Amino acid sequence: MKAYNEYMDNISVSDTLHRKFVTCAANAKLAHRSTSVRRYATAFACLAVILLGVLTVQRLHPENTMPITDSSQLPKATDSVVTKPDATVQSNAVYHNIDISQIIMPTTEGKVPFGFFFEQWLMMMKQEKDLSVGLHPQSLGSHWDDRQFTNEDITSSLNISVIDPVLPDGDYTTKQHVLVDNATDEIMAYRTDYYYFDKDTMEFQNRFSIFYFAEDHFAEKIKESQNATKVNGEIHIDDLSSSTNANAKVPHVRKLVYLENGIGIAVEAEADAVIAGGKVDEEKSLELYEQTDKQLITLMDTSV
Repeated sequence: MKAYNEYMDNISVSDTLHRKFVTCAANAKLAHRSTSVRRYATAFACLAVILLGVLTVQRLHPENTMPITDSSQLPKATDSVVTKPDATVQSNAVYHNIDISQIIMPTTEGKVPFGFFFEQWLMMMKQEKDLSVGLHPQSLGSHWDDRQFTNEDITSSLNISVIDPVLPDGDYTTKQHVLVDNATDEIMAYRTDYYYFDKDTMEFQNRFSIFYFAEDHFAEKIKESQNATKVNGEIHIDDLSSSTNANAKVPHVRKLVYLENGIGIAVEAEADAVIAGGKVDEEKSLELYEQTDKQLITLMDTSV
């Protein structure tokens, strides 16, 4: 090996050949470096794809999903609708997941607001009963609170069987409430509102509210309002007098109340006058009232 090295040290080449050797060596190093860069770039790209995949899976996981709190992000009426699970029972009633604030409500000056009637009456009777037993004024009364609940919640608290109502045909959204005792925080009543609207114009059509409540929380005179009874397993409903004044400053309201074994079920319906060209269309308004009354009776019939 020593002889070989001494021999190679004594070898000399021309300047032209030397420049060629140097150029080839430089090109070889550059090619090696480019290959290395490509190899590292490929590995980095693969790693980036893996990390992106992991982050995407985490965001899609239900535990990491954030609820929508901005009503502007909720589906509009023109979006695809969400049908309730038992579409057969609901017939042609189509549920839309929108907030009731998106529905255009009548704003006639001096009109009693929607939702004022039976819910306010229950609160008034609760306060009367509190006064009758001598409760301190600061402990009087109750308030309605927005809460989500299920049929099982009502069944367990009131010890009754809750039947899904057969809702009227049309487009609707819902809102749920509980009536809470101010002094004890006890839930005394449940209420679900079904708001029907024209999904093209978002205009309010009518509203149906179903109440479930414990009778003993309210004054005795609640029994005077009962106009639905069960005889031999059949529900009998007193005739509803038809509305004759389509220009009234109160929305057309009807309610049916059924009491049995200390538990009350009430169904309330509201419909407003039909306005055409800035004036009340009495004929169409009375038609809407009559239709709403029939739907109210059907709701009570299927809820008890």
